[in-house]
Amino acid sequence: MLPSELLVVRRRGETIRPVFMDADSQHLGLVNRLLGLFEEHVGQSREALTRAVREVETSWTDYRQVRGLAHLIERRCEFAVRAAVEPRRAREELFTAAASKAIPTTDEERTEIVAEVAARLGVQPEDLEASLYADLQDAQVLVRTRTVTAEELLKEYNVGLTQTLLFQCVRFSFTQCEDWKRMFRLTKRLGLMYEVTREGGEYWTHVDGPLTATRLTRRYGTRLARLLPHIVRAPEWELRATVLDRAGGSRERVMVLDSRHHGRYLGSGVGHTVLFDSEVERDFAQRFGSASTGWKLIREPSPLPVAGSVMLPDFAFERFGHRVYMEIVGFWTQEYLSRKLHKLSGLRGVDMLVAVDRTHACSAVEALRDTVRVFYYSGKVPLRPVISWLKEKEQALVEGQLQHLEEVGMALTGTVVTIGELATENGVLEGVMQQYLRAHMPEGYALLGDLLIDEDRLAEVRELLASALDDGRRTLAEVGRTMPSDIAAHLVTVIEHLGYSIEWGSLDPDEAIVRPPQRDTGTP
Repeated sequence: MLPSELLVVRRRGETIRPVFMDADSQHLGLVNRLLGLFEEHVGQSREALTRAVREVETSWTDYRQVRGLAHLIERRCEFAVRAAVEPRRAREELFTAAASKAIPTTDEERTEIVAEVAARLGVQPEDLEASLYADLQDAQVLVRTRTVTAEELLKEYNVGLTQTLLFQCVRFSFTQCEDWKRMFRLTKRLGLMYEVTREGGEYWTHVDGPLTATRLTRRYGTRLARLLPHIVRAPEWELRATVLDRAGGSRERVMVLDSRHHGRYLGSGVGHTVLFDSEVERDFAQRFGSASTGWKLIREPSPLPVAGSVMLPDFAFERFGHRVYMEIVGFWTQEYLSRKLHKLSGLRGVDMLVAVDRTHACSAVEALRDTVRVFYYSGKVPLRPVISWLKEKEQALVEGQLQHLEEVGMALTGTVVTIGELATENGVLEGVMQQYLRAHMPEGYALLGDLLIDEDRLAEVRELLASALDDGRRTLAEVGRTMPSDIAAHLVTVIEHLGYSIEWGSLDPDEAIVRPPQRDTGTP
């Protein structure tokens, strides 16, 4: 999507449509010029980059097109704060130093304070000056750009232009020839209010536009916009939208696009770039991904059968072969909410978390507690109740696996095996296997960290080591060549357990020297 101020449209009578950029030599030349500009400014400030883009705008017929393309390229860029001193600390140190003295009124007094603080921080005065406001957006430095072709960027621009126009629509309808069932599921998953009709041999999905929602229109509009790339990915498609053209006198106009006339502008290959946007689900997914819970977060899990229909949860959490689902109940009309609650109440045998916007707290929602686990949120879906529930499930699974091992025992094959391999062989977690081994160490085996080794094999290795070092020093590589193949991958762990030491001159095993255990010579 693009900022609304960069929307470029053409009006004709009662119709409106985006002004697309074709992949001709003129437009491709513009995109390549901008891509090169960004590459040239790696290592420079955002302010310098913006000035360079503005220069390109002056030579183009419509600055909004240049700025829109630059906006999409910038989304692929990584900016960073480059400063000798963390900017907040630099400001704090300087302002504190200035406050402890008379307020500087001359350049000489200011220079003296800067030099004094710089010396205390171990940096040059000019570096301290440069650090003061290095965290402002314009001062941030471009450090990396992601590769994209000019053709791909032009299609992304055209799709983004159309998505921006859809933010102003009252009604949106589409049909396509490819996998309409998948499109119905996607429309449902996005939380869009819709109905499906059949006209002749075609299915049409009619979606309420963001301007019909009573509130949170931007969030709803973002969801609708995310549907577009999946529609235009098909070989044949058609869409219609009734748009409230505020810039054109706040009158309703109609946008009609189809694959025959507009497919070359909106072609496939860009849909995957807009799966998430700035909304509740994306925010939750990002924060959960940073929480390091050990659970895998799955977007778009498989449908759940319920009451003769299907339900498409927003997320699933997977670990140890077990899934916990989560549904976010947000900004729906009462009728839509009723249908949602009806499906949730019909779930059976499914671990389901339901996050409910506090504005929908009601007796119907509370009644769901007999079937699913419900918690409320305002603005953001909190992580604490989700992680707490997953920990409960994890503990229950751990206890169940331990009980299973206690009942059936542990399968153990081979003379050398890691805890991870043993856990996989027995279908349990590594942590469960470690707990089990603490109470049930198999006879004839020794535990070396996360390695379980047959004591006879360990004795064999001890003899081989003594023999290898009997006639002088040996490198780790030389010692390794004398060992059984099942020991080679764990050689360092085993020989250090046996009291030998390794002198690492480098990471090269041909240079690392193995030395025998120190012998106690007693008191001289």
